[in-house]
Amino acid sequence: MTKFVLTQEFLKSMLDYNPVTGVFVWKERTPDMFNDGGHTKEHNCAAWNAKFTGKIAGCFRTDGYLTIRLLRRNYQAHQLADRKSTRLNSSHTDISRMPSSA
Repeated sequence: MTKFVLTQEFLKSMLDYNPVTGVFVWKERTPDMFNDGGHTKEHNCAAWNAKFTGKIAGCFRTDGYLTIRLLRRNYQAHQLADRKSTRLNSSHTDISRMPSSA
């Protein structure tokens, strides 16, 4: 079985990243990115785009880290930021972890 390697090209096709704010936003997808399931690729694509396109990607884990799910695998947002952008702006705001309530 071939191991999938997460590339900048793949990330750029799936997510927009703002290095100033640290926010990832889902991009619109095309039908060729979907499998036929109970519905057609076109139906699955339209449903996904209506629900996610333009929305902030990810959710916070119980330990406070922002996690984004890609191809059935979870990635921490700060790890994706390192791959998505070769250099982060010095004014980058780290939202990849919620502040502790201590």
